[in-house]
Amino acid sequence: MRSAGNNVRGSGIHPAFKVLLIGMEPDEKLFLTAIRSGAMGYLLKDASASDLVCAVRAVYQGDAVCPPQLCSALFRFVARSTEEIPSKRWVRRPDLTLRQQQLMALVAKGLTNKEIALSLHLSEFTVRNHIHRILKQLNAGSRTAAVEAIRSQSAYNQSVTPPREVPAIPDQPTDVTSPPAITHQPHAP
Repeated sequence: MRSAGNNVRGSGIHPAFKVLLIGMEPDEKLFLTAIRSGAMGYLLKDASASDLVCAVRAVYQGDAVCPPQLCSALFRFVARSTEEIPSKRWVRRPDLTLRQQQLMALVAKGLTNKEIALSLHLSEFTVRNHIHRILKQLNAGSRTAAVEAIRSQSAYNQSVTPPREVPAIPDQPTDVTSPPAITHQPHAP
């Protein structure tokens, strides 16, 4: 059965294909190789017919299938991987002022300092000063590096769900469409 794992390893599985390996050994190394190669499911040789049918349906629907005894190997692998690679935290977009953002948009288009100055109605000296400050702020060695830093941070921020605050749950439901009723009760004589 090792040949099936070897075929997956070197195959460069096309993303449209969903691979389920059937009749496999409980070998952690082979299992992890198959998963890294793109297999969506891995059934051991002692799997029942109903396990096979369930696995085929699950993989077809886009779910992963993993034998319970190999699941811990997958968790250990992920844990080791995250220790080796520093975790990427939510990266804030550089705090650029509106003017700096306008300027960098023009730098990204390839405009010269003179062209940027004319476009933004600034002096060339002011444009040069802004670019110098942006380069220092982004720790970039060139205009191109600054543009790439902004683009990569923007792309990363769009691919990661930003942290969000969980709204507080009010004690009582409130109706925001009408003001609260004020009742006036006369004092008893």
